[in-house]
Amino acid sequence: GVPSWEDVNRIYIVSGEDPHTTYKYAGLAAHMAFCLRQAGVRDPEGVDWLAEALEAYAWAKSNIRPGDENKYSLKDIRFYAAASLYRSTAADSFHAQIAADAAGISAATVLEGEKRWGPYIYTAMPDSVPRDAALHARLSGAVIATADDHLQAVSRRACRWAGNLHMPMLIGQATTPWLVELAAGRCITLASDPAKAEAYLGAMITTCDYFLGCNPLNQTWVTQLGERRPERVFHMDAWYNGMGDMHPGITPYGPWSTAYVGGTQIGPWDIRWPFRTVHPSIDYWPGHERWFGNYTCPLNAEFTVHQNTVFNAFAFGYLCPPAGGGFVPNRRPSVSIAVSGGRTAAAAGDTLTLLVSASDPDGDDTIERVEFFHDMHHIGETTGPPFTFIWINSYPGPLKLRARVFDREGAREWSDEIRLDGKDSRVETEHGLGQAPEIHLYPNPAVSHAVVDIGRARCRSAVLYDVLGREMPAAAVGEDAGRLIIGTAGLARGMYMLRIDTGDAVLTRKLIKH
Repeated sequence: GVPSWEDVNRIYIVSGEDPHTTYKYAGLAAHMAFCLRQAGVRDPEGVDWLAEALEAYAWAKSNIRPGDENKYSLKDIRFYAAASLYRSTAADSFHAQIAADAAGISAATVLEGEKRWGPYIYTAMPDSVPRDAALHARLSGAVIATADDHLQAVSRRACRWAGNLHMPMLIGQATTPWLVELAAGRCITLASDPAKAEAYLGAMITTCDYFLGCNPLNQTWVTQLGERRPERVFHMDAWYNGMGDMHPGITPYGPWSTAYVGGTQIGPWDIRWPFRTVHPSIDYWPGHERWFGNYTCPLNAEFTVHQNTVFNAFAFGYLCPPAGGGFVPNRRPSVSIAVSGGRTAAAAGDTLTLLVSASDPDGDDTIERVEFFHDMHHIGETTGPPFTFIWINSYPGPLKLRARVFDREGAREWSDEIRLDGKDSRVETEHGLGQAPEIHLYPNPAVSHAVVDIGRARCRSAVLYDVLGREMPAAAVGEDAGRLIIGTAGLARGMYMLRIDTGDAVLTRKLIKH
């Protein structure tokens, strides 16, 4: 087979036409026509969107069959189509349809789903389009009731983010700013109730703050935005297209309530797969902290345009100032890596000095840190110039080394990979080419001390390093009858590397401190 982004010989399967979908298309086409007219531009492909909308509306109206009125909330989406077309044509027939389809909406109705779009358009009609005063007042009441329903969440949530309090933790509840309701309420209260309009705006700002980092995970929920963000999502093309990073601007569903998990998913496809290895039990974890980067699981790592992407674009775009032409987006830094001395091979236990050259077109003082990797394994990082990293190699085979540089706004870039051959694990001794002395390290993990049994080998020196290659002077090392005693009580918890020089060989062992 071929990857999907190269597959142009596809068979598309589509459903047959139906009134509900066609009314939706009519509403969207009319909305597109209105937006283009407001922007003062023509469709680049010459499409007459208003004509498209009128034709689709007429087809849907003439193809309604018995029983269709009770399917898929037909009147709600027809209300949207009629309102969209009325805004551009002011035709009485569309207004009559609006009045008929809005009959069940009162001033106290909280609008949900597709029932929202018609009232939002009608209450925000341009002044040049005639409106029925009573109908406008009733629908305005419903829009405000809906906005108030979402506003109340701000005072009931610790981080002051708005939204539907009754919405379960599904499809982006923990990741996506669903703020159209507040924007619609603000639109019709700017003149009549400025204080309420300001409250709606404030709630929109704190909500966007929440999803851009002021949340329990201190991360954004948009790929390629910010230093902490979703590294991977359920986008299989991006896993294998060789680009290295996810496409920017994607917001995944995120944490998902296990009350809505069914089926027999297994392994990493199952949202519950990481739960088996967390402590405490997942039931004690706050809902919005249940993100483990499980990008192969559709429930938490998938995304859609209509549930996530479009609402992000709307919310962040609504709060942005008008474009002035002077905005310069943050640009990626760059980094290259080399090994001191021009080495082409390394053995386990060798100390390597990794040199980097890091720069940023926005100013080199914006570089935050450089991370270092062997293959996909993170081996350390540095946080200040010249970003040199000293590493004790613990891998016996060939090395594939890369660096990744970050700036202060989260932009990052990989270096090219450099490869070092592995060296023979045997060592040159006074008796010729032989095996390194066998040693034993215990207990490992250690708490107060660890013992290294070196047998008959001599010990010229023994030094303990942390994972950043720093010598640990606090670790007392002593020798007693063929054993080394390492004091670890003063060490922080984590992984260390013990380097022993026997005179015939240099040996390295990992030590875990609990």
